[in-house]
Amino acid sequence: SLRLKKEPEGLRLLVQGDYSTENRPKLERLSKLLQPEIRDPALAETFWELALVGQILDDARVVLGEQSVEMELFVAR
Repeated sequence: SLRLKKEPEGLRLLVQGDYSTENRPKLERLSKLLQPEIRDPALAETFWELALVGQILDDARVVLGEQSVEMELFVAR
């Protein structure tokens, strides 16, 4: 599911879904890239588009379950 919430402080995007276990490493990389401060420059070079998205986010939370993922992305006004 995908939900966009307009809040007084900004916009919050909530994403929930299922994934195949073989895709877990990709989601772990995505989780790192969406953080406002990238900790791994090698990942940023390889996936620079997502790294740019991470730069505009003020907050990001990614929770990986066994076969589910929840993401909450926030951009302040």
